[in-house]
Amino acid sequence: MIKGSSKILELIQVTFGSSRQDIRNTEISNLITASKSLKCENLTVVTWDYKAEEEIDDKKTKFVPPWRWLLNL
Repeated sequence: MIKGSSKILELIQVTFGSSRQDIRNTEISNLITASKSLKCENLTVVTWDYKAEEEIDDKKTKFVPPWRWLLNL
């Protein structure tokens, strides 16, 4: 979780999964649940090497490898 002065700016889930099939649905559903509870729309899943964007439960979710996330690409 990245927090600004009074608002949560981003929720981050980290997984070892290297493909969409490897990423457990519980990891994604927990991220969606947290986003609803914390009112945060910026969702990121850091994966081994999977890169994509998906709309899950009306929330845009980014999947990025760690090197891209670290470089903010």
